Formats: sequence, C-alpha cells, structure tokens
Amino acid sequence: MYYFRSKIVFFQVNIYFSVRFIFEVEIYIMEKNRKDKKRKKIKSVKGYIKEYCNHTSIHGFKYLVEERTIIEREKKVNLASTICDFYPNNSTDVADDNDFYDFLLKSRVDIFYYCQYQGIEINCTQLFTPILTEEGICYSFNILDRNDIFRNITDNPLKDFHKSPKTENWNMENGYSTKAVKTYPQRALRTGAKNALYLIFKVHISNKEFECAQDESGYRVTVHSPSNLPDVADNHISVPLSNRVLAVITPRIIQTSSSVRRFQVTARDCYFESEKKLKFFHKYSQQNCLLECKSNYTLIQCGCVGIHMPKEQGTPLCLLQEQYCIERAEDLFSLNNEDLEVTEGLHKQTGCNCKPACNEITYDSELSYNTAFFDIMNKSLKAELDFEHHQYSTLLLYFKKSNVETKERRELYGFSDLISNFGGLIGLFTGFSILSLIEMIYFLTLRPLGDLFGTLK
Repeated sequence: MYYFRSKIVFFQVNIYFSVRFIFEVEIYIMEKNRKDKKRKKIKSVKGYIKEYCNHTSIHGFKYLVEERTIIEREKKVNLASTICDFYPNNSTDVADDNDFYDFLLKSRVDIFYYCQYQGIEINCTQLFTPILTEEGICYSFNILDRNDIFRNITDNPLKDFHKSPKTENWNMENGYSTKAVKTYPQRALRTGAKNALYLIFKVHISNKEFECAQDESGYRVTVHSPSNLPDVADNHISVPLSNRVLAVITPRIIQTSSSVRRFQVTARDCYFESEKKLKFFHKYSQQNCLLECKSNYTLIQCGCVGIHMPKEQGTPLCLLQEQYCIERAEDLFSLNNEDLEVTEGLHKQTGCNCKPACNEITYDSELSYNTAFFDIMNKSLKAELDFEHHQYSTLLLYFKKSNVETKERRELYGFSDLISNFGGLIGLFTGFSILSLIEMIYFLTLRPLGDLFGTLK
C-alpha cells in the first residue's frame, strides 16, 4: 500500500513579530491622527493594506492583518509545536485534546491536484483516506479500515478518518485467497510505468514552512503493509517540491512453514498471527506491537500518550506541556535492549516482546529524481495549473515485476534429514549400509535362534 504525508505546515511561526508590528502601527495612528477626517483616510489606507496582505503570495503577510488576540495566536503555535518542535516548550498556556483535534481539522488543505491509477483518472478523495500519524494528518492508499486494524477498545476521536472499504478476498498470512479481480486491498493487475499510481501534488507558495521540515521540503511517502500503521518519521521516501519522482517497488515476502509451529517462539524467533494477541490491534506485526508498547511505556512515564499512539477512551494526549517527557520516553524506548541497565525493566513494565511476524511482506524501492516539467502534459490539464501561486510535484509508483520473490523459513534439519545424514555418514566412514544392518539383525537374532532349535532337535 502507499502512504503519503505532506511535509508542509499550514501556519507561520513569526507570530510575535506580527503581533508587535500591528500594535506599533495602531499606536502610531492613534497618537498622530486625532481628527476624524485624517482618521478616515488612514482607515482607508489600512483597508488597502489589509486587502493586499490577504491576497499577496509573499510568505507570512496575511498574518499581519489577522484579527486574532495574542492568546489565540500563541495557543495555535503551541498546538502546532506538538507536531513540529520549532517553539520553546516553556508556555504556560494549557490546551486540551479537543483543541488539538479542532486545530488539526482547521489546518487541513488539499494537497492533491491529479490522481491516476492503472491508466485511469480517479477522484483523489476516492483513492485516499486521511489518517492521523505522529506528524499530523496524512493520506493513505490501500490501507485497511480502522475497524479491521484496531479493536473496539481503541479510542477513535476523529470519526471521519481512516475509513476504507471492507477487506475482501485477502488476509495477511495467505494473501489473496482467490483469483478474483474485485479485492480489497486493491490488486495491482499490471506492472510497469503505464499502470502506475500517478499523482500530482500541489502547494500554495504561502503555505511552505521550512522551520518544521528543517532541511527538507515537499512530501514524505511510505510504502508498507496494509495492516500496519505507517512509520513515516523513520522510513520514508522524499518527494521534493517541483520535482518528479519515480519509485519502482519490489515486494519481498517471508513465509514460515507450518512444521515450524512446533518449535518454541524463542527458537524460531517469530510469531504466527494467531499466537500473540495485542491489546489495541487485531493483527499482529512487529511494527504494530512496537507502537502499542511505546504507547504503554509513554503512558507509564508521562501519564499521557503521543497523538499517533493507540489509546483507550479517556487517556489524555501529550501536548506541548509534556513534550520533554514524551521525547525522553521515546529515547529510552528506542534503546529497546534488555541488557542495558536503563531499559532492563522495560519489558516487565509493558509486556513487550515484539519479535518479527512469521509471515510478513516488505517493500524495496528504486528511486529516480528529476525536475518536474509539464510541457508535454494534457493541454486541458496543463491549462489549469497556476504556477504563479502554486508549486507542483509528481510521483509515479509501480511494481517492477509481475512475480514476487518469496523466502521460506523452515527447520534446517528434520527427523528424516537426521536419519538420512546419520546413515550416510556411517556408510561413508565404515562401509555401513542397509544390507549391513540386515546382516547384523540376521546374525544377532535369526542365526542364533536357528542354531539353538537345530541343537534341540
């Protein structure tokens, strides 16, 4: 499945400069313009300035004329700093979970301009569902519905998020159960660039924000299993602004023989899907297990959880005031080694023992980058592009081969292998064979008995 995250923040951080500038202008007007006639003229000038700031593409000018109080602006930056660490964590402003979710919903913008799958143009809202990750609102293609991923105990604060069609003719351990074309997750029926998932992203120039992204601009893309939640921070492909990125995907499947089930988990070092139950997730995977354990550990250390972590209803989010605590908890959790003194009690506290799944699928990608050119695009589509106020990026994702490389995990030596190898070694070094064994049985049993009965007669 494909997952997309826009590395663009839809608010500005130069809030103090903006507010201070507005106050200085207003004080100057009040002191220097006492007469009504002059005041009307200045108000008219302010109206022109306000109109210009609201419509200009210059970064940040619209915030100079926003009619918000200092407290409202600071609160928005505090909420934004829960995702992007560009603001000092010394604010005394307190926000609750509902404020944060409301802020996320109001800060959303449409990042898709055009979507095409297997050569057919499709409405982007039909292909992608919004989900909540550690970096805010993101969009996912081919992910399972939240009811197929999460158990009923898991809180669902954003009711319209993470909605997908019902799983059909597919499961994690066996893949697609039939040869039916109608399946979910959707099948890639053909390979090659002509059948790619082709996307054009758009961003308004005024919405670019580099303080959150640091040295990165554009979008982040993660390819992962449909039953897993994306780990966008640590595993992603970058799609820079005004660039064309081509990603060729090669699936890797690891399966485990059913004969391995009789071995202890510590010996085979993996879990079958039905062997380990998770509190929040229906399906076991190492990634889901680690996310659940991180949620439990953060709750123990901080009394709250991260915005992307599964939680029970009533469990608070770690907002700006708890960022130092949650960052320290994640640092300790990332060590994840029982032999280290600092984390020796981690597994006892959280019950973590997140081994790989016995049957899993991963994806390798080959990337190529180039400057995005739209000269050869469909004329009607190209005519709608607004290069003056927007920047566009393109992405093509497709499978390299129609066949999938599969590896099987099985026992190295079974009982039959042991017997055959043992017999072969004996025969090699001593000349022993099956005929030799028959001879031994004959001379040790039948021959003495025959001699005994012959003597009695």
